[in-house]
Amino acid sequence: MLTRATALAAVLTLGIVGTAHATYITWEFDGTLQVTTGTPVSPELQSLGVVPGADVHGFFRFQTNTPPLFPGNPYVGNYAGAVDVASITIGNWSLARSIFVPDPTQTVSDLIVTDRLTSEGLGAEQSSIDMLDPTGTFTFSSILALELSTRQPDVFDTTAMLTNPPDLSKLDPFGFDPDSAFGYGTDVALYAENGPGGTATTFRASLTSLMRLAFTPQLAVELPGGIGNVPEPAGGILMALAALASLVATRRC
Repeated sequence: MLTRATALAAVLTLGIVGTAHATYITWEFDGTLQVTTGTPVSPELQSLGVVPGADVHGFFRFQTNTPPLFPGNPYVGNYAGAVDVASITIGNWSLARSIFVPDPTQTVSDLIVTDRLTSEGLGAEQSSIDMLDPTGTFTFSSILALELSTRQPDVFDTTAMLTNPPDLSKLDPFGFDPDSAFGYGTDVALYAENGPGGTATTFRASLTSLMRLAFTPQLAVELPGGIGNVPEPAGGILMALAALASLVATRRC
């Protein structure tokens, strides 16, 4: 099983390679909040407009030359460390890419997985990104997931990361679908929780648009520590964090 520490070591070590020549691409998405499951939405979030029918908007930026964690796998491409900036707003509630709150050394905040079309006729790509909730409603973990699935053979015909988003008309529609890759067709989901045994809510939105931008917008929220602007890649920091992650991974294995 790929633990957070082991994955983090691989993420940061691989992220050092080619950083100076990286190509960054930004995808922007819009949608409508359709359903929430788990713990009912708090009155505070409801006051921010987090109710069914609320507008959903966000983006994430990823590095296209990120190597796969498991090269040679003919069925799945796992690109950890690809995403460096992300934001989502539901109603007037905004979150941004951050750290894994309980233990920053365990952050695996940027994972893109591409599943090539299988014999069962399913192809999919999921972007899984650690986010920070500045309202403090969810203090343990908030995971943004853009979940794209299809039964058409020309969308995910390799395990390579997509650089241009697929046409929504070629993807499975939103809605409960246990036979789709993620169980809900194509959606943008936010999995938020307050730790084992605590409150947990899943927010699911249908997509109305998905496009590639020629620029990266500013974050919609000011995070603790003054992280309010879109950061530039920092190779030196990556190297230091990679060394730390390797040590953590060694101790946890």
